[in-house]
This record gives sequence, C-alpha cells and structure tokens, in this order.
Amino acid sequence: MRVSGLVREGCAFYIGITECPSRRWKEHSAGGHWREMVVLLEAPASSTTAALERQLIERFGALLQCHNASRGGERASGGSPHFCYLLTGHNGLIRR
Repeated sequence: MRVSGLVREGCAFYIGITECPSRRWKEHSAGGHWREMVVLLEAPASSTTAALERQLIERFGALLQCHNASRGGERASGGSPHFCYLLTGHNGLIRR
C-alpha cells in the first residue's frame, strides 16, 4: 500500500476525503508544505471514502509524520463520485 511505503520513507502525509480533488489540492498546496496528492479511491458515496479515511488514520495516525488531527470521516458529504486522497510532504516535516 502507498501509505505504508511513505511511512517507511519518513514522508509527512495527510489523509482526506473530498468531492473535488483539484479544488482540495489547490487549498492544501497553497501553504507550500505538500508536494503531491494521490487519489487512493474513487467511490460512488462518501460513506465508502469516509470508512477508508477512518481505517487509514486508525492505522497510521499515531505516527509523527501523520498530519491528521481527527479520527476521519467527520466531513463526509453527499457528492458523487467521492474520493479518498493522500497528501505527501517533505521528509522531516513532523506535526506539532
């Protein structure tokens, strides 16, 4: 899995869900901390992407490289299709 590989590399990462990956990338990339967005899943409903987001954060959320502050799935919306994505940052970028 892509997340596992990034954890081994020491990359900072953030897991999220959205109806519009291009809009979310513009929002996230504005700060200059993130270098890429990888869409992990396209699904017909946010319930599917929210479940994946929660599972990934549960598995990887305790790592210092993970920049998620919540448990995931809180902001699921009704749009279709819906996407789960992974942002990657620079090695050494650790959440505070």
